[in-house]
Amino acid sequence: MFRKSFGILAVSLFLIVFSQLSTLGCPTPKLQAISPAKGFPNQTLKVSITGSGFHRSSSVKLTMQGQPDILATEVTVAKTKDQISCSFDLRNKAVGKWDLVVSNKSIFANSNNTNNRKTATLVAGFTIAHPAPSLTSVTPVHGLNNAKIAITISGVNFQDAAVIKLDRTGQNDIPALNVTLSASEIICDFDLTGVSPGKYNLTVTNPDGQSGSLPDAFLVEGKPDFSRLKPILFDYDKYTLRVDQLAVLNGDIADINRTPNEYIVLGGHSAEQGTKEYNLILSSKRAETVKEYLVKAGINPEKIIVFAYGSLYPSGQSDANRRVDITLWQRKPTKEEAL
Repeated sequence: MFRKSFGILAVSLFLIVFSQLSTLGCPTPKLQAISPAKGFPNQTLKVSITGSGFHRSSSVKLTMQGQPDILATEVTVAKTKDQISCSFDLRNKAVGKWDLVVSNKSIFANSNNTNNRKTATLVAGFTIAHPAPSLTSVTPVHGLNNAKIAITISGVNFQDAAVIKLDRTGQNDIPALNVTLSASEIICDFDLTGVSPGKYNLTVTNPDGQSGSLPDAFLVEGKPDFSRLKPILFDYDKYTLRVDQLAVLNGDIADINRTPNEYIVLGGHSAEQGTKEYNLILSSKRAETVKEYLVKAGINPEKIIVFAYGSLYPSGQSDANRRVDITLWQRKPTKEEAL
């Protein structure tokens, strides 16, 4: 009987000591913060967890109801027991708020016995968010401010109900219309009627508030004033400047110098007499003659664009066909646009 009682007492003492050792070897952790507190489902993220009571046995995981746990790897506990460094593989994981769980396990505990674990939870402490939209290109990159224009935006991470706009400091935003989109492409319209000319940022904002932008991606142009500058007329089959046209050309130069950042487009024309090939060469020489005069007057040659149209676009009278039209543009136009 004595032996039996002694045995029970010994077992009880052993359990008490074991429990105390387990408690001493397994403090209860406390969590303060995780940094960064947000990641994306296309990355492996290294994080830092601050708190107290961390232990060399600490394990870390992210949990969300209905989702498999995300177990941390490369877990390192600071000697001060107040910081944990670890990594989470977030690839293909569910978007939303996850609980951060840190558990300490006694060195004496059975690995399958959760009763010997001390656990702390930071509820909704970590967020897996949709990646922010990223824009790579827009087509076309310019449009006149007298009509609607359809554009295509390429990129990644676009979401349904994303808000698209053109924006510029000091101007009202221009919202996109008739939007259709996929994760990598947006097709929409912008009504540019009456919009102030200039370069605008293109911005896409997803429903979760994340946005991406292409700075100065789109140029809103004022319609060129083709009546502002006077054409330079030439004699029949000639490409030298007429004396009576010098005053006209000098007046055009004065207007050009008022807007030195614009492109000067010279469109050479000829009368219909002669072959198509000859007239094309003649119209080009006329435009080059005007360009040479402009450059000598101090106009930047890199801002001058020459197009030769030959006799393809008569204006009525033969005298008026032997001319060089001068127009100003905010960008380099195509040959067809410059007509």
